[in-house]
Amino acid sequence: MSLAAPIYSWTPLIATHAGIAAAAVVMGVAVLLRRKGTDAHRWMGRAWVLLMGFTALSSFGIYREAFSWIHGLSVFTLVMLTAGVWAARTGRLRLHRHIMAGTYAWGLIVTGLFTLLPHRLLGHALWSALLGT
Repeated sequence: MSLAAPIYSWTPLIATHAGIAAAAVVMGVAVLLRRKGTDAHRWMGRAWVLLMGFTALSSFGIYREAFSWIHGLSVFTLVMLTAGVWAARTGRLRLHRHIMAGTYAWGLIVTGLFTLLPHRLLGHALWSALLGT
């Protein structure tokens, strides 16, 4: 089985974007699994928000001819990060928890799964390696 190569290639921006997104996945798991309300949770949460913010913002520099629906998820992520930080700072901790868990799921997991489609750069690299093409 042969996979068609994606139209674009690894650039410093794409590599940085992917690396920061991977760091956000790992940091997000750590934040979600740790005890809430501690100083460590707050500092790790701030780091995660920065990683997510950079990942979302850097996505706007990655496009073919025009922006795609995936950029809509980046806008959604930025809005939700802002709402999540606001909820925490105003003591709405249950809302904060729901927003941040949802942002992790939609902003990283769902979007990340779409990057594994065979016609996308990371997906092409992964599937080509797995299938030996």
